[in-house]
Amino acid sequence: MQVFEFMLRHSLMLRSAGRTHGAETCLTALNSFKRFRNHADLDYDEVTSDLVQRYESHLKEQGLCRNTSSFYIRQFRTCYNLAVEQGLTADRHPFRHVYTGVDKTVKRALRQEDISRIYRMDLSGLPQAAFARDIFMFSFFTRGMPFVDMAYLKKSDVADLKKIGQQLGLSIPLTTHCARHSNSHFLLKKQIVKSFIIPVLHIV
Repeated sequence: MQVFEFMLRHSLMLRSAGRTHGAETCLTALNSFKRFRNHADLDYDEVTSDLVQRYESHLKEQGLCRNTSSFYIRQFRTCYNLAVEQGLTADRHPFRHVYTGVDKTVKRALRQEDISRIYRMDLSGLPQAAFARDIFMFSFFTRGMPFVDMAYLKKSDVADLKKIGQQLGLSIPLTTHCARHSNSHFLLKKQIVKSFIIPVLHIV
């Protein structure tokens, strides 16, 4: 089994196990590596230290910071280690010369006034911008929920202002914030996939 197929199968396995976030991060890493390879698949025996270093250089050339580059490489390494465990290749330690850590970053935050300006901005003539703003505000009011988690959030996951398994601590009605713009198509309009709250996923 080649690298692309293995990573895709691993992503599907994670999704079937209910690990949606893990599945999406694996798929994101796969798409990144595909672009680096110009969609030319390869065997795991061809994954060498030189190849991984060139992949890291490619990510840097794309303008990615060290933490983002490290994120992609760690996902790739996880699948490589699984391939080793399954006997698809011998462990040649191809990741020993690339950065796979996490740098400390300077904490950045918008001021309360900035959030208020975004919240109150009149985007009535720009429905796509209004939709993007509402998704941002949804993430803000749910204490930084990642986009992939929002995309897969179902109506059954939300009850009495709580996300199942985690207290959100919202003090105001969810729909008041997330659907206050009637032309934003957010929560109020017909869903692309009706079981999801935020209409961003298409049936394929």
